Amino acid sequence: MATADWNPLGDVYYRKCELYAMEWSGLVDLAKHSAAVSTYGGPIALMKDESKLSRVVTNVKPVVSVYNAAGRLQSQMRWNSGNVITMGWSSTEELLCIQEDGVVLVYDMFLSFKRTFSMGQEAKDVKIIDAKVFSSFQGTGIAVITTSLRIFVVSNVDSPRIVRLAEVPGLNEPPSCWSIVVTDRQARALVALGSDLFLWNSGNVITMGWSSTEELLCIQEDGVVLVYDMFLSFKRTFSMGQEAKDVKIIDAKVFSSFQGTGIAVITTSLRIFVVSNVDSPRIVRLAEVPGLNEPPSCWSIVVTDRQARALVALGSDLFLVDQGGQYQQMQADLSEDAGSITGMAVSFNSKFLALCTQQGALWIGSSDLQKKYCEFNTKSTVCPQQLVWCGNGAVVALWDRLILVVGPDKDWIRLV
Repeated sequence: MATADWNPLGDVYYRKCELYAMEWSGLVDLAKHSAAVSTYGGPIALMKDESKLSRVVTNVKPVVSVYNAAGRLQSQMRWNSGNVITMGWSSTEELLCIQEDGVVLVYDMFLSFKRTFSMGQEAKDVKIIDAKVFSSFQGTGIAVITTSLRIFVVSNVDSPRIVRLAEVPGLNEPPSCWSIVVTDRQARALVALGSDLFLWNSGNVITMGWSSTEELLCIQEDGVVLVYDMFLSFKRTFSMGQEAKDVKIIDAKVFSSFQGTGIAVITTSLRIFVVSNVDSPRIVRLAEVPGLNEPPSCWSIVVTDRQARALVALGSDLFLVDQGGQYQQMQADLSEDAGSITGMAVSFNSKFLALCTQQGALWIGSSDLQKKYCEFNTKSTVCPQQLVWCGNGAVVALWDRLILVVGPDKDWIRLV
């Protein structure tokens, strides 16, 4: 039977009750302090900034006080180090003071100094704007976001190893809010950007794509592929090989293969590696493109005869490279003034190909380049931001404020 001071919330009842009459009552104004409260009724740390109490700017250092859960003062000291961004308590009741230069100072509950460590060179050089203390699978962790809007994480303050998380796309100013989520023994940052949320972990992501079974594939610059379900629960991971790890990759493609879903990457050494099935990854190195001394203007994967081949554009020339160490120079039936090939897209069934050129030509033909369906003049010398197939029947080209839908018979739709 619920009593008057219990409030129902669904099938559960809650009540507010006073555990302690705080001994600091009338002595401490929480509005003039930053606070860190330990879990399970542990100690409370308050940092008081004396400069807030006076209209005259002074060089007075703030005071750090530690109280018990009842508000009784346990210890106190004048802070004589750098500007503190955040305070928090570890799982072993150590006070963590994180400064704007990334230095973390660790004290016991009686404010005796224990040790210090840094959140890395970037934090020191450009300073941090926010920090979080969180519980991790290893104990207590710290995450900081720098003025460069990069996030660095230490998952265990007792054995600090700094990991830089992936950068959030489109983050040009500090996020409205962010937090650390620990799942599958990994610390990830959940970042709010307007109404969008991004959940990232370690590594700079080059490309994302979906598998045929609706798994999200995140391909990092070190060649590591992280696989999540549609609810962003971590499933598994694999690597695109030692070279990708050693020299990093500059681009990646997710494609439909005869085995399911495949991934292709091109490394900074300009070599292409392919996995034809992400569920059973087996890495194959394709033939090298002759004369390729810089990243290609565009490239894609064409799946024919149960084999994944890379179609690579080098100026106005096209090269089809396969797994047997062979390459074939191809030529599209383009008009003479079309210019270099700057973009390409392969249809979902790998039967059709779209090419975009420097002078604004949009060529549509068969993926083996033996048949030309049309060449459409987009009247734009700016390469579209995206060139994709809508099914197998039309090509969609996207510019900043313009969408063109072009069919193989040169029919077109303009959308703004």
